[in-house]
Amino acid sequence: MRTKAMISSISDEKKLFKSSVFMTLCFIFVLWLIWFFDALFDLHLSKLGVHPRSLLGLRGIFFMPLIHDTNGVGHILSNSISLLVMGTILLNTYPRVAFKTILIVQALSGLMVWLFAPSNQYHIGASAVIFGIASFLFASGILRRDRVSVAVSFFIGLFYSSSILNGLFPTEPNISWQGHLAGVLAGLFCALVFRKIDLPIDKTFDDEESDSLIDDDDRHFFEQFNEDARERTEY
Repeated sequence: MRTKAMISSISDEKKLFKSSVFMTLCFIFVLWLIWFFDALFDLHLSKLGVHPRSLLGLRGIFFMPLIHDTNGVGHILSNSISLLVMGTILLNTYPRVAFKTILIVQALSGLMVWLFAPSNQYHIGASAVIFGIASFLFASGILRRDRVSVAVSFFIGLFYSSSILNGLFPTEPNISWQGHLAGVLAGLFCALVFRKIDLPIDKTFDDEESDSLIDDDDRHFFEQFNEDARERTEY
């Protein structure tokens, strides 16, 4: 019985991982599809990005993550790679709060950019969401302190800490560091709010649970074995 339960658990984990990769790839495909049509037909979709303190620019809170610079593939390519890694980890590790986290990060980061960023440019790209996911994953390891969360936090810190830190400062004129910072703050907020959700399952079994995992034949064998052992001890 325990073997069957373990096999079922492993199977569920594989399905969750595959679905996490699939959903992340679907989103990335949509981003590339939008980018392709924007570049091919010269649609100038960047005007749908966040335009700070402009009433019409509020629509960018929704559209900003979907639009990327068409003057080359560097912008969307780098975001796609980061999204594939971060999105898969988020959906696989925290399935109950993953979509909530993404939506909150998108809304809060877009709103903060609209409120505080300079009003002389449009802000586009999924970088704010990526930075938000990264900060959520990193902070969750500190707040939750379970093995999986800590391992994910260590991975993010090891491979992405330098990129995140560099993205928080105005090092390049065409990079929205305000969006990066807003994403990080939104991700930290989500990590704090959701810190008690999607906690790891305790895989230890108490006596009652262990008994329920032993079928009748095995239970009879163990009872007979214990009885024989007591008789030998008394003799």
